[in-house]
Amino acid sequence: MQGGPGETVRAPFLVANEYDRPLDITFEASALRGEGDAEIPVERIAFEPPSLTLARGQRVVQAAITIPGSATPGTTYCGEVRVKGYQARTIALAVSVGEPAVPPADDRKRRGGTRADARSRRKATKSKRPRGGAPQA
Repeated sequence: MQGGPGETVRAPFLVANEYDRPLDITFEASALRGEGDAEIPVERIAFEPPSLTLARGQRVVQAAITIPGSATPGTTYCGEVRVKGYQARTIALAVSVGEPAVPPADDRKRRGGTRADARSRRKATKSKRPRGGAPQA
C-alpha cells in the first residue's frame, strides 16, 4: 500500500472459516516500523470490522492505517496483523509513504496560493483593464 502523510490507506484481507462452527475473530496489529526510530503507532491502525463472528465461509476485513503527517516520503513501514480466534495467523503489513496528495498550506503560499487564489487574481486583473479602444498610457 502507498499513501502520503496525513492520508488513510486501506489494506483488505480475506478471513476464512472452514470449520462447521462459528469463530469469534479479533485483530491485533503491531506498530509499523521504518528506518531508524520512524514508526506508525498501533493507535493509527484500525480494523473494519474490529471483530466478527464468522460462520463457515469467508469475509473481507480491512486494516485502515492513518499515516502521520510527520511520516517521511520514501520510507516504508513494516509490521504485522495477528488474526486471533483460530490457529493464530499473522499477515505482513507494509505501507510506503509517498508525497502528500495536497501540499501543506505554507507550501501553497510560497508558490502563490491555491487555484482559487489564482482565479481571484485573474478576475481582479481583468476588471482593471479598460474596455474597448487602445490601451491608455
